[in-house]
Amino acid sequence: MFDPLGQEQINSIVRLQCKRVADRLMDKKIRLELDDSAIKYLGRVGYDPVYGARYAHTHTHTHTHTHTRTHCSGGPCSTS
Repeated sequence: MFDPLGQEQINSIVRLQCKRVADRLMDKKIRLELDDSAIKYLGRVGYDPVYGARYAHTHTHTHTHTHTRTHCSGGPCSTS
């Protein structure tokens, strides 16, 4: 039996997932920056008490990719 993850552990998982997404976006010259409130949000939506942080990966990728596509398609997108 596993102990439930704490919020800081979940946030650490989300940060790792966001780093992976950011690294892939850098290959396309797009910089992704997320503040602590975004990390906490992704941790909340990506955590399920029954399944733990299993969905953190899916939610992180879904939300960051959707946000990036929304802001970069047809509008200004910082590539610095």
